[in-house]
Amino acid sequence: MKQHLQILTGVLLIALLVSSCSKEPATPGGTVKKWIHAIENQDAATLMAITAMPEGQPSFSEDQWKELIIPDVVKEIQDKEGIKEISIEEEQYNNEKIAPGHAFVQYSITYNNGEADRSESMSLVKKEGTWKVIMGE
Repeated sequence: MKQHLQILTGVLLIALLVSSCSKEPATPGGTVKKWIHAIENQDAATLMAITAMPEGQPSFSEDQWKELIIPDVVKEIQDKEGIKEISIEEEQYNNEKIAPGHAFVQYSITYNNGEADRSESMSLVKKEGTWKVIMGE
């Protein structure tokens, strides 16, 4: 019995280690991917957590995300049969071209129906240790 418990504990520790290693890195590119997948999955809570508004503008409420913002984008994604891949083409942060605590990510999306969006970009800001997509930039 004791040996079974030790084996079970070992298996659980390995599973925990593997799952923590497979999470997306806390980079601006990882945040962009997470943000796009949150739109696809209609996850307003995640969008609220990783979105920053430009200075002086109020944040969107969960209802605004669910009723005004998400539906249009989700329809477009569904019309293209879902997202197959998000490619990060360029990610700039922590260098002389970008102000400290800011980032620029250029990405493209390939859909399951074979269509691909042209390259687009997002600006991000690091707030309280978390990269956030700046809305409206």
